[in-house]
Amino acid sequence: MAPDFLKMKQVFRLVLCASVVLVVVNLHAEERANPNPVQHPIPRNFFGMHLKTYTHPWPPIPFGAVRSLGGPESSWAKMNPEPGVYDWRYLDTFLAMIQDHNLEALFTFVGVPTWASSQPTDTRCTLQVPGGCDAPNDLHADGTGTNQHWKDFVKALVDHVGGSITYWEMWNESTTPQSWRGTDAQLVRMTKDAALIIKAKNPDAKILNPVPASGNDPTGAFLAKALRGFFAAGGAEDIDIVSYHGYIQQPEQELPMIQAVKAVMTEYGQSAKPLWDTEASWGHEDKLSHEDDQAAFVPRMHLLHWSAGVTRFYWYAYGAERRSDPSRAKAEAHADREVA
Repeated sequence: MAPDFLKMKQVFRLVLCASVVLVVVNLHAEERANPNPVQHPIPRNFFGMHLKTYTHPWPPIPFGAVRSLGGPESSWAKMNPEPGVYDWRYLDTFLAMIQDHNLEALFTFVGVPTWASSQPTDTRCTLQVPGGCDAPNDLHADGTGTNQHWKDFVKALVDHVGGSITYWEMWNESTTPQSWRGTDAQLVRMTKDAALIIKAKNPDAKILNPVPASGNDPTGAFLAKALRGFFAAGGAEDIDIVSYHGYIQQPEQELPMIQAVKAVMTEYGQSAKPLWDTEASWGHEDKLSHEDDQAAFVPRMHLLHWSAGVTRFYWYAYGAERRSDPSRAKAEAHADREVA
């Protein structure tokens, strides 16, 4: 086996072993309280993954769900480069991959095309094309306007994929200025329009909110403020699953963030909905440089999510050595090497 994949394989074996231990402990506790306990094994689709490229050799680690967001090829701007023109090559590769490997897919919207942007020369959108982090030019700050550019793209996308994708996240990192500089009212309108189009085609589809990032705030206050703004603007009624991004320096810091998110969900009557962390890891190598610490981080991160009631967690990312950030690349390369 190639040495680049070894450590992550060991790490995820640790995750699975630790998960089994957790389930066994919980079952013993439940059995003492109830002679006929209901078993709750951790499902395969709890383990989500980002794949930086689909030409990379397939990960030798088990997971049951994958998120579309692996690079700029997955953006609205790349798939809809001109009005009425669509490029589905990346998407078709993604669809073939989820079918070949029996994975549940989460598609995340991001990246307004320059031609559709309200600020087409905005170069602050460093994660996207110029203007990619600004709202569409036919959608006003208060959420009014035709919003036709967005509706046309969503309809074309859903018509293309049919029922192949069940889970739809309305925008990536709405709290990151390089990804979104619009308003909550605009996000609510985009969510509402997309949900109507998607569920008309696939009534079983599930909608996730525009996902906020943690903002390097382990207290969860930053996440709570972002979710509260979206819910207060009317966004809660159109979503089925609540999502957030839980990047932190130590896994135990995840718990206050989860508690803060759950408090906002309760405040707005959303506590019955599932909670997912759709992107997190240790981040850059300068935050966790030693490979033993990295190997310990992964199982703790997964188990803390599950024990706190997060029902799906997408690790970011496998094959990250191929992205432009060399520090994360080195960290993941170390994480791959330590096994066997």
